[in-house]
Amino acid sequence: MGSLIEALNKTKQAMASDRVFKAKEELKQCWDEFGLDHFEQVMDFTNYLALYSEQLPHPETTYIVLAILFSHYLAIDKYLLVDDAAVDKIDSKYLGLLSKYLSDAEMDYYCYSYKSWVATCHQEIILKRTLPNVPSTAARSSMWADWRSVNIGTAPFMVLVMMLNYPNEDMHSALAKSSIVYISMQCALLNDVASVIKDKGSNEVNYYLEVAPGTIEKQEDILEASNKYLEMVDLSQNLKRILSSAVHGSYLLYTLSNRYFGRTEANW
Repeated sequence: MGSLIEALNKTKQAMASDRVFKAKEELKQCWDEFGLDHFEQVMDFTNYLALYSEQLPHPETTYIVLAILFSHYLAIDKYLLVDDAAVDKIDSKYLGLLSKYLSDAEMDYYCYSYKSWVATCHQEIILKRTLPNVPSTAARSSMWADWRSVNIGTAPFMVLVMMLNYPNEDMHSALAKSSIVYISMQCALLNDVASVIKDKGSNEVNYYLEVAPGTIEKQEDILEASNKYLEMVDLSQNLKRILSSAVHGSYLLYTLSNRYFGRTEANW
């Protein structure tokens, strides 16, 4: 844990440039424009899952792109299937920001993976509406009710980081694809054991996170299994670094973030 915290602090220090600060300010203005709260969620995901980014060929661009991606996903979480006009505005804004930093091929990949993710969320929400004792408003407003999608969503993010920093690497082999999926699922498991979301009975849709018993021990087991996998798998060091960033950052996110430990406010 100590070495991971040191790595996190190193990444944060490396991302303290004027360029990154201005990008954060622009993202905060967009966030406020869409009437959203808790911008710290965006920076939580960015800070933790951009772990080791200072070691990449394009560290600041990688960090800024991840911040935009998390802003896009979390903003859509609020409005998907509730306000189509707002979704269109959010898509237009964040895709416009991304286009400043990504090539046409990278944008094409992101748009494809984003549409696939949204389609999956639609299916998940529709399924939840059919379950007994689940208010339709809750199903509409919280497509991340189990938060698993947060980390499964990191799979295309890992691919984008590879495309951005190592365009000549082979990310399309069966081993590379399966490794990205494996790490994405490990990230999701880290979250699943970390918290339980409950509706506290508010008149509004109000989800809270509570720490599950035995969380730390289970998380450490998942992290150890992931590290062992990365040691044995026959992949380039470049891809291993990005896979390590995802799983180590997820571990830090769910063990250090104040959003998950001891808070009583709703996420939104």
